[in-house]
Amino acid sequence: MFSSSLFSVPRLLVNQTVGPTDAFQRWVATWFSFQTWQGILMYGILIVLLGYAFGYLNVQPTNVAKEMKENGEYFLNVMPGDPTEMFLSGHFGRLSLLGNLILALIGVGPLIVGLYIPGAANFSVLFSSLFILITLTDTIIQQVRALRTKDRYSVF
Repeated sequence: MFSSSLFSVPRLLVNQTVGPTDAFQRWVATWFSFQTWQGILMYGILIVLLGYAFGYLNVQPTNVAKEMKENGEYFLNVMPGDPTEMFLSGHFGRLSLLGNLILALIGVGPLIVGLYIPGAANFSVLFSSLFILITLTDTIIQQVRALRTKDRYSVF
């Protein structure tokens, strides 16, 4: 959702004028369009960058490493402090790369097919919306399960 909104802003600003009349406006119209290879490439890059940004904001390996050091927690064969931060950052990078590539495939795949088959690009929004719906539904189910089982622990 964020990527498609952010991707549309430059083209929206260009279209608020007379239209793509000069070279810069034509460049923006080409590189921020879902109907061109350049635009699809730019959209895929934007999805990957936003995926890394949101993932890093949620995980924050530096803070996790610092809290682990303060709490006396550690990973086996990894020293506390900077080595733990590097260890967490490495794992975060690998997992984010895999997740972002899958996310880009879900968002960009139908757009590429849409270049050759008219109407197939509409499935890009469908798959993205379905992905969001499944994620939200799973989160709601986990929250309901947690609320149902919170009082089932025995007290010593």
